[in-house]
Amino acid sequence: IYTAETLFPYTRSSDLPNVAMVDCLVLGDIHNGNIDQAEETCVKALAMALDGPKTRMWNYLLVAYAMGRDLENVSRVHRIMESSNVPPDTYTYSALMQALAVAGQPSRAWKILTEVMPEAGMQATEFHYAVVMGGFIATKELDMVFHVRDHMLSRPGGLKPALSSNTQTMKAAVMDNSRRIQSRSEEHTSELQS
Repeated sequence: IYTAETLFPYTRSSDLPNVAMVDCLVLGDIHNGNIDQAEETCVKALAMALDGPKTRMWNYLLVAYAMGRDLENVSRVHRIMESSNVPPDTYTYSALMQALAVAGQPSRAWKILTEVMPEAGMQATEFHYAVVMGGFIATKELDMVFHVRDHMLSRPGGLKPALSSNTQTMKAAVMDNSRRIQSRSEEHTSELQS
């Protein structure tokens, strides 16, 4: 197995090692189930002079832990990023919101979207909204799904729904309709039994 140090001489840039190559090593390790090796590579890269920002490799790590519902490691990795001055980007915030949504804490993801990102000067995308909406669907807080969608649509600059947020809206609408039908059915059954 190649390490970053082994592959660096083969990069196109003769001045600085190629950050894209390290990003690929981290992503490859994650895809191969070697998250510990991926994290080790990220940590080693902190001490390397690379030809670009190291954010993407750390985002890959955040997403891997988020998809594994490992909120503790997401928080730990985010703290390492902050203490090592790895600048967050919109994907960093997506990963953090995804981790919270998957962990059943969509209200905290909503707070990142509506408070933390604006304070950091980050522009939210339709995908950010869809992640939060998905979290509220998972916790069956359907009114919040529609609230998040309304917030997205009312934003200055005209952020429009796309496939991911439309899908979440449709899921919530179907769940809400099913819940109403079930409630009416139960009421009708109760009336018949009386």
